[in-house]
Amino acid sequence: MNRFSAYGDESGTFDHRFQSIAIVSGEEDVINELREKLRNEINDKGIREVKFSEIKGYQSPRAEVARQFLNYTVREFANYKRVRIDILTWDIQDSRHNIPNIDNVNNLQVMYYHVLEHMAGQWKEIRWNFYPDTNSKVNWNEIAKYLNMTSLSRSKLKQPTLLNLLQDNHTFQFDKVQPLDSVKEPLVQLADLFAGMARFSGEECPQCVQWLSSFGKRNQLKLQNTRMKSSKDQSTRIKECRYQLIGELDRICKSCKLGVSLREMKRLWTPNRTNQFLELRTTR
Repeated sequence: MNRFSAYGDESGTFDHRFQSIAIVSGEEDVINELREKLRNEINDKGIREVKFSEIKGYQSPRAEVARQFLNYTVREFANYKRVRIDILTWDIQDSRHNIPNIDNVNNLQVMYYHVLEHMAGQWKEIRWNFYPDTNSKVNWNEIAKYLNMTSLSRSKLKQPTLLNLLQDNHTFQFDKVQPLDSVKEPLVQLADLFAGMARFSGEECPQCVQWLSSFGKRNQLKLQNTRMKSSKDQSTRIKECRYQLIGELDRICKSCKLGVSLREMKRLWTPNRTNQFLELRTTR
């Protein structure tokens, strides 16, 4: 039986209204191929790592590497159903999360459980290794315990139960759950990039869509030739370079017909997730 691996990171926890988790997953041989492409880009530009929070100029080496990360992952891997990118975003002001004295860490663990359960169910694969970022406060052993009580055939259920376990022996096997330093693992950096873009697109809507629309029609964006006006303050320039990166992802997904929408919900979102290998979901 083939072994599959998943790499994850989060964005916005716990100091942003919108928070996201991104998981990059696939068969280990394919994942290793993607990793080498990403690592080569990092090494070629001589940078330490790519993190969404550190992308502050569209012409900077980090932004250039981020664009290559998106191109490789979407065009060469997700587009051919070789790698999945599952992203879950939630709004802490939503009634499901805006609860007095809520345990933020436990809530984050529940979100990780949901996105990992969905990912494994979409692959219809049982055996997994999972590598999250070391900086998370999550109890990974607890999540793995519940995932290993969740059956593949019952993967759409919200919570595992003893009855489900007794009725079906085809339970997930998250045998190895090992946090990794993102500096040493490009796939964790990739997860950080996707999580950050999803969270930021929710926070900055509809400003992001309005700003991108100023460049013309959706399929006529010439983002790489855009220059920031020197008169703008730094925070505005940082936002605009991130708008451009989100617009680039939207453009790539459109060209690959991956069903990702930016303008419909004024944020990155996948309205029809059937057979899509790049899914952007929200808990709302």
